[in-house]
Amino acid sequence: QLLGIDRVIILASGKTLYIDEKKRREVYTDVLLEFISVDTSGAPGWIEKDLQIDYLAYAFMPSKRVYLFPWEMLRRAWRQWGDKWKREHQIVKAQNNGYKTHSVAVPIEKLRAAVSTACIIQLD
Repeated sequence: QLLGIDRVIILASGKTLYIDEKKRREVYTDVLLEFISVDTSGAPGWIEKDLQIDYLAYAFMPSKRVYLFPWEMLRRAWRQWGDKWKREHQIVKAQNNGYKTHSVAVPIEKLRAAVSTACIIQLD
């Protein structure tokens, strides 16, 4: 769990995929990217960690819709846009037992576009 792996999928080819799953009980137009996991200690959230996963599966349970984000491209997008997103979008603080987690609510289409752009590398 510390590596972020919730599910292991073995394809017919023998290739193994490691997936972290995030589930929301309601349908929203945004994805919550957790950047602080424990506010009392400043521990980094999952988007800040070097998780050993291939994909992040982000599910909205009522609609049964899942967005599958390639982890390295999602992290590239976060490194490029995370600070701007934190300034421009709602910060959601979730109360836990004695601490809060902090996430930024990034609109789905904005996140998808940023991840898509992260797949482009400009060579000199």
